[in-house]
Amino acid sequence: MISEIFIIVAGLLMLFMLALIFYYKAKAQQAIADRKLIYSQKKSGEVRLGQIAENLVPFLEHCKDLDPKTMHFIGNPIDYIVFDTENIIILEVKTGKSRLSEVQKRIKNQVEQKKIVWKTIRID
Repeated sequence: MISEIFIIVAGLLMLFMLALIFYYKAKAQQAIADRKLIYSQKKSGEVRLGQIAENLVPFLEHCKDLDPKTMHFIGNPIDYIVFDTENIIILEVKTGKSRLSEVQKRIKNQVEQKKIVWKTIRID
């Protein structure tokens, strides 16, 4: 009789422990999903802020020495080409902790090494 009660109690304890394990595993998975969603929303907001900032750049204090009429928005892979009276400027806009992409780094290096070519295509 006592051994039967012991077996039943041990079985119930094991079921209870399994239920706890599944409960906390589900809570942990939900917490991870919530964190991913918050991170995604934060990143999306940062991207939108960057896109807005890119369009306002010609009018910001950072560009006070440039004529907004000479700033031409491209967007990808670089943000602006500025046809200043003395220089042609490749202008990339970054917000927060964003960094140059690999393509942007390559373009920056090509400009710095003066690997720029003028090409005219004539269509008749």
